[in-house]
Amino acid sequence: MDLDRFKTPKRLLLIPVLMILAFIIACGGAASTSMPTSAAPVATSTIVASEAIGSPKAAPTAVSQQAVVDMGKRGGVIPMQTYAAPAHWYVWECASLSCMQNGAPLYNMLIEYNPETADGGDLRGDLATLWEVSADGRALTFHLDENARWWDGKPVTAEDVVFSLDMMTDPDEIRPRAGQLKPYYESSTAVDAYTVEVKLKFAAAAFLPYLGTDYMKIMPKHHLESGVDMKLWENQLGSGPFKLLNYERDVSYEYFRNDDYFKEGRPYWDGIKAFVISDHGTIIAALESQQVLMTNSMVSNLSNGEALELGKATVGQGTVYFGGPVGTAGLQINTKVAPFDDIRVRHALQLAIHRQPLITILSAEMDSLGGAFPPNFWFSPTDDELAQLPGFRELDGEKHPDDIAEARRLLAEAGFPDGFKTVVTARTAVEYVDIAQLLVDQLDRFLNIKASVKPMESAAGYAAYASGDWEIAAQGNGLMIMDPDAVFGGLYLKDSTRNYSHWENERLNEIYKLQTSELDQEKRRELIFEAADILQNVDNQWVGLYWSMRSWYVDDRIQNFHVSATLFNQLKHEHLWCDPAC
Repeated sequence: MDLDRFKTPKRLLLIPVLMILAFIIACGGAASTSMPTSAAPVATSTIVASEAIGSPKAAPTAVSQQAVVDMGKRGGVIPMQTYAAPAHWYVWECASLSCMQNGAPLYNMLIEYNPETADGGDLRGDLATLWEVSADGRALTFHLDENARWWDGKPVTAEDVVFSLDMMTDPDEIRPRAGQLKPYYESSTAVDAYTVEVKLKFAAAAFLPYLGTDYMKIMPKHHLESGVDMKLWENQLGSGPFKLLNYERDVSYEYFRNDDYFKEGRPYWDGIKAFVISDHGTIIAALESQQVLMTNSMVSNLSNGEALELGKATVGQGTVYFGGPVGTAGLQINTKVAPFDDIRVRHALQLAIHRQPLITILSAEMDSLGGAFPPNFWFSPTDDELAQLPGFRELDGEKHPDDIAEARRLLAEAGFPDGFKTVVTARTAVEYVDIAQLLVDQLDRFLNIKASVKPMESAAGYAAYASGDWEIAAQGNGLMIMDPDAVFGGLYLKDSTRNYSHWENERLNEIYKLQTSELDQEKRRELIFEAADILQNVDNQWVGLYWSMRSWYVDDRIQNFHVSATLFNQLKHEHLWCDPAC
């Protein structure tokens, strides 16, 4: 296999690259991840969100028109790059970042991650002006901004919030991301037109961090109850800073400013035009030539190595920001399709994949080993500890022979001593096709499994996963918040976001329920370690490859930008302006 084509191009200049390790940790501390020495200087921050969760919070201070003049330049339609066209525009039914990030500027949440600070765990009001938490942590009262309006002029009320929370947690509806509020949410009540009381099943530190993500959009009750198809772009009716002007699938979509936005003076820009560009070379050329001025999230399709090289080539023009770990890349297994319906075959894959070369080739050594949970946190082993375990260990820089031998034994026991043929599906997004090609080589060398790669356009790939028309796949899953609940909700429960074959393990289900309401951190840690042991040494539908850092390119004229804590927040762009004018 020719690995040279995975190397990033050589360029001359060196840019100072800012990496913010913005980790949102419920009930615990965080750890840092090291940057390559060639990418100095580095700024890091560690975020702990749980301590202040119970205190009332103030809404963003209203920004006057005079402040607009003082703070930045009003105007401009900003060209951005987006890595994929959305499968549809209904954020609640959306599992993909490509769907959510494109709808994010149209709607508001109750609360949001503050995009105007380097503190990635700072939650502030969005539609809510403030909130209070009861002494037992099970009741939260939100006070709404009475100036918020839907685009048709109707006020945003407590009834809209109650409707939205009930719909997001409806067990009979498709809610791959918004539905991650379900384990905590019990009910909500409109106390009056602009006050909402939310009751939880138990005190949960993860509830507010989840609520601040861009999947938790508040939507108009009267509009959705009219029966409109919310998957269509022309049917969106939001309260957000930007409205949709047009959408040309797989090409571009354009927003214009909501002049009646309830946050005075916001947004600054006249509009945004997002161009769907997935080809790596085309993305780099568009950013270098300033045909587009920023990527619209931390997922651009560029590898970390390509992003670093882009930063070097655009010094004085733009900046590359890194954040993470924002999610994981893995080999996903369809447990309903033979031979992958056999637990021995699944565990053989877990043991045989050699993760370290993928990290070297695809991430410029910036990513971490793909254990069941992200390493170096209070709920997980360190990178060094993980590297000593079966499936993750090496010997003299090579895949450990004992792991290969055990994987081959399991395949033979399952009836495949000479391997078999399979297909690795890979969406043409980020580095999935490259991952698939590297895995094809490893499967052949280590297990005599003859695999081919099936690239698919992003939306088509998701459709194939949903229909069950796949065998194994190179796929990723973003972390909504940095908490074990988010990892379970994304990967390891029957209806998790990236569990398309609905695999489940009875003991894992029990552990999840126990740990999510456990307030003693040490007891919770013990439960998570037990879960990791099952996932890494017994059975899993997901072979974790690495936990990812991701990059965000921003033209230096764009002001007030701070890298977000995860993939799923700070995507409304209402706070950004250009100086000098873009």
